[in-house]
Amino acid sequence: MTKSSAVTIATVITVYNRRHCIARAIDSALIALPTQRVIVVDDASQDGSAEHVRGLYANASYNGQIKLIELRQNIGVTGAKNCGYEESNEDWVIFLDSDDAYLPDIGPAIEETLATSGASPIVFFRCQDQVGRFVGQRQGEDLQLDLSTYLKYTSFGEALTAVNKKLIGAAPPYLSDLRGYEGLGCCRLIRKFGPARLSAITARVYDTSGADRLSISAGLLRRLPLIARGHWILVREFGTLISSRNYLTLLIKASVYFLIGSLYRLACFRKW
Repeated sequence: MTKSSAVTIATVITVYNRRHCIARAIDSALIALPTQRVIVVDDASQDGSAEHVRGLYANASYNGQIKLIELRQNIGVTGAKNCGYEESNEDWVIFLDSDDAYLPDIGPAIEETLATSGASPIVFFRCQDQVGRFVGQRQGEDLQLDLSTYLKYTSFGEALTAVNKKLIGAAPPYLSDLRGYEGLGCCRLIRKFGPARLSAITARVYDTSGADRLSISAGLLRRLPLIARGHWILVREFGTLISSRNYLTLLIKASVYFLIGSLYRLACFRKW
């Protein structure tokens, strides 16, 4: 596999029981960034996702363009993302969800943006949904997100996250045991290395139709206690930079989420 761009990029795609759609994400990476590498981390899927990837992409795996990591135990999305990050040796690591996709002609713009963002620990690219509608706010603006701004607005909507491994080093960016809540890891990187960049480029198709999205009630309810824990950690570490109103809101949400999530888990346990 040859590299022709000014930067090297690894696209990390984590997958759990998404045999039905994983090929779309991988194919989009191969089309958009044909000279870059794809790292697929199967988080102990039970639907044959790993076998599916291994069969479809045998040639790409042989020539080194695709690396498949098969985890023996399910560790959650942030743990799987961290595994892919640790496997990478590229300048930048982009985390693409397994049910999403790159826009087909966006690769050169991504490479150019990352090549000019060496001082930024994170670059966020914008998203559109499956029917082409922009997802988020401040469309068309290229912004610097310092810690206060990120804590208040995050990335102004859903974003495709690229982490500057050349700048931040080998330590993985996320908290594995939260099984999500990537924003906390982003806050820590911005605090340590400086502002993130919010690119004006729309690069990702964010599919909102999946039944396992957090916007779907069952998936959200299962995750509520961990989201609550993430809120508590965020308040503890960054509370002095959060307005009193948002501080109180986070604490209330954390308490309510923990209570509702615990009740939901108890109800599910009783069903069994």
